[in-house]
Amino acid sequence: SYDADSSSTSTTSPLVVPWPYSTHNSGNNDLADNDDELKVLSEPQRWYTFLYSQEHQQDCQDYLHIQQTGDVNALALFVAHHPYVTEALLQLCAVLYQTNQSQQGLALLRRCLWIYECASLSGFQGTSATSNYSDHFMDYERSENEVYFKALIQLVHVSSIAGCIRTSLAISKYLLSLDPLRDPMNVLPILDHFALASMSTIQDQFVVDLVSSQRISINYCEPISEVHHKCTLIDLPNWAYSYALALYRLQLEENEEQQDDDPVASANSEEALEALKKAIEKYPEVVEKLLEKNKINLTGRSFQTDWPSVLPCLRHRCQQKRLYSASAASEESSKSSTKACQLMVEIFVHRNHKLWSGDHVVKWLYNACADLSNNEGKEIPEDGRGDSPYQRPLALARYSTIDPEKYQDRIQRLPDEANPLDPVLLGQAMAIDPNRRRLLRHQRNQQQQGGGQDLLGQGGLAFGPGQQQAMFGGQPLQNLDPDSPLVELFWRSLMPWNHVDGVPPPAR
Repeated sequence: SYDADSSSTSTTSPLVVPWPYSTHNSGNNDLADNDDELKVLSEPQRWYTFLYSQEHQQDCQDYLHIQQTGDVNALALFVAHHPYVTEALLQLCAVLYQTNQSQQGLALLRRCLWIYECASLSGFQGTSATSNYSDHFMDYERSENEVYFKALIQLVHVSSIAGCIRTSLAISKYLLSLDPLRDPMNVLPILDHFALASMSTIQDQFVVDLVSSQRISINYCEPISEVHHKCTLIDLPNWAYSYALALYRLQLEENEEQQDDDPVASANSEEALEALKKAIEKYPEVVEKLLEKNKINLTGRSFQTDWPSVLPCLRHRCQQKRLYSASAASEESSKSSTKACQLMVEIFVHRNHKLWSGDHVVKWLYNACADLSNNEGKEIPEDGRGDSPYQRPLALARYSTIDPEKYQDRIQRLPDEANPLDPVLLGQAMAIDPNRRRLLRHQRNQQQQGGGQDLLGQGGLAFGPGQQQAMFGGQPLQNLDPDSPLVELFWRSLMPWNHVDGVPPPAR
């Protein structure tokens, strides 16, 4: 415990290991076949959680009353009185970003993460030199950990908007490491973009290694039948294409170091071209969307590219997949996986299209499409799981509820005239004053004594005289005139709701 009002701490006491990690304990090898290294995920001592003190839990209950009112000024006043309640800090941070006050919002976000950093054990940040996984994991479904995950994903979002791609990449990797088989914050649809957009050979190799290691899998359990579906990372549409592009970049750099006369031609004959062809076979609709987003002429012909001759093949494959999806529409999991695929393709094209706009990349993409067009008459083989080549992996239903708006590189803002936040109260919330009176204690005592009415159920706070029960602490603060008679001024200043104008509060 580091603070009486925000005493959160992490622990290594045995916890209930969530699904799908618990399948190791039950002897089920469906999670990872013959891989003893993955068993570290099912060890209870590897799982951490934050613990709330009784005082902090009471503060969180007070925050719930503030949240129900929908009054941002009440929220700001609550943060001023309770500067270490992370739930309130994160909520006010979101409000500030939407009202075009990003500097204040970032300050509150940093305070929120600093609180969790101080509350964490020193071993929580440790990693093992003998394992490809980190030594610590965290369950998002526990209410104590939920705000920590949300604060981290908020930092990913604002860092991406600010152009700090490598910061977003590092935090996304950390988020994935906390729960690698469930991905609770949905970072896999965007992690590949951060890695490739950093324009670093190290990150290109990271994409290749992560896919090749098969350490990350997508797991989905149907809510009613509890049937478990699983697929590999490369089965995601964005990772299938990003894996091929990362291989292509690495091959180009290797050819440039060897001073090859035609690096593009050499790269096309390597593993990258085969990976791209497999990605196009799985998700042919991505190619035309990328070309349209990059404003490539799809009707013209040249000696380099002849898109009118290869696009009919891709459209035929898309039609076959749509027909198969329609025939399997009765299966809820199939419908969900198709919807998830559409959402992920939309996110991938929006965020990654600039990475595929180079002339040599477009030429490489055309060569892969041309090879597939020449082999159009051949039967497409089934995958290793025995599924139809036109079937979407059912595990993709895991991402059927993601919101593409959360992956945009912008934040929806309110107009300035619609800003409901009082700047005076915001200034109080931004300043941490340990001597500020915690007036909410009076409200809590009145509620515990059965005082009756919900003080925050009246639609907001009132600060006028005579409205003693519609605000924090009962009676409002009153400023005393310092020119009043000395004896009167002395006795009236003893009342906790009075304040002498121009006199700072006593140090406590």
